[in-house]
Amino acid sequence: MANIAIIRLIYGMTLCPAQLAGELLAAGHTPLVIFFKRMDALDINADDSAYARGDVPLISYIVNSKGAQTVRMGQWRTTTANELKHLVTRLKEFEPDAIGISCLSEAMTLAGEVTEHLRQYFDVPILWGGTGPTLEAERSIAHADLVCVGEGEDVIREIGARLDAKQSLADIDGTWFKLPDQSIQKTQSAQYPTLKPLPYQHGNPSITR
Repeated sequence: MANIAIIRLIYGMTLCPAQLAGELLAAGHTPLVIFFKRMDALDINADDSAYARGDVPLISYIVNSKGAQTVRMGQWRTTTANELKHLVTRLKEFEPDAIGISCLSEAMTLAGEVTEHLRQYFDVPILWGGTGPTLEAERSIAHADLVCVGEGEDVIREIGARLDAKQSLADIDGTWFKLPDQSIQKTQSAQYPTLKPLPYQHGNPSITR
């Protein structure tokens, strides 16, 4: 069965990678979820020279017993060579058949940087998904081999089956796929899945551990 790693860029809003991992488990594949980088909230006037800024500027307010504080969101500590080394080491231990990157719009630039770094070490398909790649598929396919546009439950199951059978990832509904000649194949949108059979449902017997 297929080994598929899912890298979630910027910790938080973690349902999507957990859901996709559940789909893979239910189909008999082996997922690995890695959370890479964590968003920090900084005072609007703080020195943020040690931080990388996300693609989407976010200003928020934290309210507590001391009153309201204006903070800048959508930033994280600048990625270090050591962090990338640990990421590569863990992936090598896992021996992935494909590497997925899940991100929101704010982490699209980071996704590109991580993808180009991983290509130095892995000759496997790199898949992008999440709200960022769905909204900016054209930008995403410049880096990825396959971009999931929309919901990914059916897509990830089909990817796992094809990797297991050593088949091409072309022609999967709900994806943009980069063909060997570098042209882009765009398929019809995937159908929204029905909720009842999804593996995350409480008591669903389709997941074994």
